[in-house]
Amino acid sequence: MVAGSRVGRPARISYEEIARIALKIGLEDVTMIAVGQALGVDHSSLYRYVKGRKELLLAAADLAITELDWRGNPSNWREFAQTVANSSWELFDRYPGLADAMRELEVSPPSGIRAFGEIANQFVEYGFSADEAVVLLDSMFDMTMDCFTGWRRVYNQDRIGGHGIEKVVASWEAEAIRNPDTARPILIMSRMMTDHPKELWSKKLFLMLEGAQAIFEKRQQMYEAAE
Repeated sequence: MVAGSRVGRPARISYEEIARIALKIGLEDVTMIAVGQALGVDHSSLYRYVKGRKELLLAAADLAITELDWRGNPSNWREFAQTVANSSWELFDRYPGLADAMRELEVSPPSGIRAFGEIANQFVEYGFSADEAVVLLDSMFDMTMDCFTGWRRVYNQDRIGGHGIEKVVASWEAEAIRNPDTARPILIMSRMMTDHPKELWSKKLFLMLEGAQAIFEKRQQMYEAAE
C-alpha cells in the first residue's frame, strides 16, 4: 500500500440516497452542502444526480410520496377520501418543509402524478364521474397543503417577529372590538386559530366531503332512475 493512500472504498451515493438524506435533514433549510456532508462526500459530486436545490427538493418530494401509504382498506368512498386526506396531512407533518417545497417546485413529482391518477380512478370506481373525481381530489390536496403551509407560517415565531400565533389572534380580537356587528364570527375564527391546526383542517374537510356526498347521492339517484 502506498503511504498516505486512502483506506477503504470511496463513498457511494445514489439518487435515492440523496433524496432520503434531504428528507432526514428537513426541506426547510436543506442545501447541497448539507447533503454532501451527511453523505461524507464533496457536495460537487451530487451534481451528477441533481442539478441544484430545486431538483433536490423534487427528488425528496418524489421519494416521500412514493413511500406514502394512502390506500388503507376503506369500505366506501367517504372512508377512502378520509384515508387519503389523513395520509396527506401526515406526510406534510412527517417531513417539515415538504408542503412549502411542493409549492416551490416548477414541476410535480412523478410519484405524485401517478398517485393522483390512481386515487382519481378509485373515486370513479365508487361512482363519481372522472371530472368530479379530479376536482374533489385536487380540492382536497390544495386545501390540505394550504392549511399546512399557513399553519406553519403563522406558528413559526422567528418569521413573524417572535410573537407567533398570539400576534395574529390579537389582531383579530382587536377588529372584533372595533366592529361589534361582525364580532361573533371574527372571535370564532380567532378561537379556532388557537386550536390544534388539524382541528380546523378537519372541519374544512368535513364540509368539503359533505358537498361531495350530495353530488354522489344525486348521481346515484340518476343511475337508479335510468334503470
